[in-house]
Amino acid sequence: MPQNPGKPTSKITPGMLLGALKVPPRVGERRNYDIQPDANEYQLWPYSTIEWTAAQNKYRARVMIQDKKTRDHVAFNSWHQDFADAERAIALVSDSVRGVGPRRVYNIFGETIEANTTPGVGGEPPANVAEVLALIWSMRQID
Repeated sequence: MPQNPGKPTSKITPGMLLGALKVPPRVGERRNYDIQPDANEYQLWPYSTIEWTAAQNKYRARVMIQDKKTRDHVAFNSWHQDFADAERAIALVSDSVRGVGPRRVYNIFGETIEANTTPGVGGEPPANVAEVLALIWSMRQID
């Protein structure tokens, strides 16, 4: 059967909500995350971690945001030589999502390094979790 060249085709992308079925992100996927408070689809998840990784001889900072509609999570991961640097990375993202501070991240470009689904807690539905290595942090100075 010939295809109609004028007819648009649908494309299912990772993270897309399809009725009750959510398509999880794919490992290796790269994308931008707009975290500006006035135009963003995300809210800050109240839990962050700093982990010493002996194999890397570095601290891994992990700060999470949650999609306001789908309730899916994105955990931004970054590597640091010093514990204080890891704390500052978490604080910078936290402040940026909340719209405070003189310097704010407005976009993070990252690569999905792990994807999983977490069970729902307290009656909440399950959520996809994308572990993202933050590759580029786009910032602006607020005066």
